[in-house]
Amino acid sequence: MNEREALSMNLVLDTSGSMDGEPLSAAQNIMNRFINTIQFQAGDRVKFTSFNSFIDRETEFMTDTSSLSEVLYSLVASGGTKLYDTLIYAVQDTVIQSGEKYDIAFTDGFDEGRLNSVDDVVQVAK
Repeated sequence: MNEREALSMNLVLDTSGSMDGEPLSAAQNIMNRFINTIQFQAGDRVKFTSFNSFIDRETEFMTDTSSLSEVLYSLVASGGTKLYDTLIYAVQDTVIQSGEKYDIAFTDGFDEGRLNSVDDVVQVAK
């Protein structure tokens, strides 16, 4: 049986004003189901980042995901949407981790007030 490398996964949640109400609730539920469905193995590490007008490091990379749901459901929507800036931050934070690396964003896709573009995100992710 082939063993896979440990993974480092940064889960990124949009908590901007455009996500208020049902969009945020749906994203939280999907994200929670995702966390609870993944079959994490020893050494796998998960981090949780949220963003609106600001980037919030909700957790560091950690192996125990049991507290993620509590953090996830404590968030409320407000502010602007620095999507591309946040994705660059997430990629830069994840790339220095060991093993397989994943950044997964839960967002409505709107971006405003950015310093960076989608092309900048692609360049950083290469």
